Amino acid sequence: MKKNLVLKLLTIIISIIVLLILLIPRPLYADDGGTEVYKAKLYSVEIRHSIWENNAGFDWYRADLEEGTFGYLTGTKIKIFGRIIRDNTEFLTSEECECKRCNRP
Repeated sequence: MKKNLVLKLLTIIISIIVLLILLIPRPLYADDGGTEVYKAKLYSVEIRHSIWENNAGFDWYRADLEEGTFGYLTGTKIKIFGRIIRDNTEFLTSEECECKRCNRP
């Protein structure tokens, strides 16, 4: 009886440790203008704010702007099990970007 209880307790403790390893993210910061990435084994969250150039070959190309216009990629990208769940990244010019990083006094 006592051996069975110890085995159950050990199984629960090991399960909790494995879950913590899989779910606790580690923060990474890119040198591209302010992108933050929180990465765990099962998921990742990118809070994008990177300096970018408007070129036709990229997903975030805006036809209403002149090619070669500099601005920022801003938005959030969430991946779970390697699949993109949400990606609302968009290209904004310096005038359109309303974050504190772009509009310093």
